Amino acid sequence: MKTTDSEIMPQGYKMTELGALPEEWEVVRLGEVAETYSGGTPSREQKKYFEGKIGWLRSGELNDNYIYLTQECITEEALKKSSAKYVENNTLLIAMYGATVGKVGLAKAKFTINQAICAVKLNEKLWSEFYFFGASGNSMGDMTEGRNLAILEAWKTKNSMRSY
Repeated sequence: MKTTDSEIMPQGYKMTELGALPEEWEVVRLGEVAETYSGGTPSREQKKYFEGKIGWLRSGELNDNYIYLTQECITEEALKKSSAKYVENNTLLIAMYGATVGKVGLAKAKFTINQAICAVKLNEKLWSEFYFFGASGNSMGDMTEGRNLAILEAWKTKNSMRSY
């Protein structure tokens, strides 16, 4: 065992800014291993925009679950004339504000998202399922200071430290 400043370090571990971790693990910022972005909402004044076949997810549909289908669909024109963006299979989704702030989902299909959702597309070295289970439940909700999370707080997720 190694000792550091009054702590006993088990063999095969090292001290990091996150605490003791296995020596083969790296501490990285989420922005180094993932792309984050949000989407948008097509104009509700154009009813025809919501008569398409492209899945469009609202943050209210996130409930620490897998997402296969969305409750609403939009048209190709709606996608082009709004900030809605596609997410791919196995993208982690985090509700940034509203009644479901802090709730997560894992995309299990290709669809679009609105502006209240932060999409976290992990690189190929990381397993999305593992991160999804770590983020679901109360852990993400605890980050939200009383259930009121500003959009900028979600973007801070991009620079939060994680170990892998």
